[in-house]
Amino acid sequence: MYKRIIMSMNCDKDNSLQHEKLAAFILEKEFGHGAKIGADSGKCMAVVLEHNPQLRFIGMDMWDGEHGVDFERECRERCAPYKERVLLLKGDAATIAKGFASKIFDFAFYGYALDRKGELDYHEKVLKLWMHKIKSGGYLIGQELDKGDMKTVLAKLGYENIAPLEVLDNTHTGLHYIRLN
Repeated sequence: MYKRIIMSMNCDKDNSLQHEKLAAFILEKEFGHGAKIGADSGKCMAVVLEHNPQLRFIGMDMWDGEHGVDFERECRERCAPYKERVLLLKGDAATIAKGFASKIFDFAFYGYALDRKGELDYHEKVLKLWMHKIKSGGYLIGQELDKGDMKTVLAKLGYENIAPLEVLDNTHTGLHYIRLN
């Protein structure tokens, strides 16, 4: 089944390849609950939900700025077919985190790295709150966890064991993760 997901990839400039590989990883791990911090236009969430019928997924975003209204509409449209398994929340990820109990998510995908470069205090605040929401043995996953600001913030929070996320035959996804103890 994993090979079918990987082979069905539409590799274009909008990260579809990465989304498909993330979906395969989540399916392989049989995760039941996840969070997407920075839902953007919902492309990633829709792919992950499509290939993971067991998954309950929470997505959040500020949906502000020049494209905010359009991205929110697109996200809600893309996730509509999975409405029984998805919750989309508009607002700040730090504020939203306070509404969830600790240790309830199998993984959190942190999608703010590209949008919030240079805002170390913001990264630290959000990550500190969300790391407590992930179960022991769960994963923080992201695109740039191993680079620059993100690596600095994670080290400051005591997370330095960042590894490439691989699927199937050790194919690198372009994503990285930290596995929580």
